[in-house]
Amino acid sequence: MTTSVNGHRGVTQYLLQVEEEDLVRSLSLLIELYGIAPELTEPYEGPCPACETDVKGAVECPDCGLSLSVGTPEASRQHPFYAFLESKGLLPNAAP
Repeated sequence: MTTSVNGHRGVTQYLLQVEEEDLVRSLSLLIELYGIAPELTEPYEGPCPACETDVKGAVECPDCGLSLSVGTPEASRQHPFYAFLESKGLLPNAAP
């Protein structure tokens, strides 16, 4: 991760060390912290959270255009932690 401190550019690295028995719990907490979620693109049924239009089987509200799919925000996808999870096959999967 590149940072800028007082106009001087440098590289900042963070190391998180956990005991093996705490690894799964630690990953779960970090995944939640960075907003990493499984990609859900199934059609939505119910009232639109923004305009309350009745939505029947769509991934976008037909009235206001709100995206009704759920996924990881783009900023989180650019984070080195996301790349780590992806490279190790640890990204959360959508439930079947």
